[in-house]
Amino acid sequence: MHPAPPLVVVRKKVKFVAGALALTISIILAVLVMRKNPDPRAISISGVSLELSRDQDRDGKKLRFEFVNKRSSPIVCPDSFYVEFPDQKMTNLSLAPVGDVRINPGATGTVSIPKPAMATKWRLGASFYEENLVFDAKVLIGQSPLKNQLPSDFSNVRGMSVVSDWIQ
Repeated sequence: MHPAPPLVVVRKKVKFVAGALALTISIILAVLVMRKNPDPRAISISGVSLELSRDQDRDGKKLRFEFVNKRSSPIVCPDSFYVEFPDQKMTNLSLAPVGDVRINPGATGTVSIPKPAMATKWRLGASFYEENLVFDAKVLIGQSPLKNQLPSDFSNVRGMSVVSDWIQ
């Protein structure tokens, strides 16, 4: 029988295996992200839109918007809406309890907001994330022991933004 290796050798092997696994996962994620989304700015305009609905409430107190998902994966907007003004100032807008919106691929969701009481032009914006392979991988990494071994980019889900046309 061979004697058991010293504890130091075992720890080095575990660190090497964890490092190799982390490097492999990071390379796979980088390839997937670069292949699917070569330009991060294109994400916010490609396949997702926020449009003022033609069908509005008769009382005029609320405005209805259509949140359109033409992407191949579901998108989720966790009550993260805002009103943006031409001077780039923004006001957060909570639509709780109905503000959490999940839209399947090819579908349209509807959100209604209180009509802003201002004479200046504005537009509605929303932050969302896509539930796809990269999202699933980041969630798994975030729940694993690898989370502390990798840069935060490998476990943090980054949201994207979409805005409506300007409304006067």
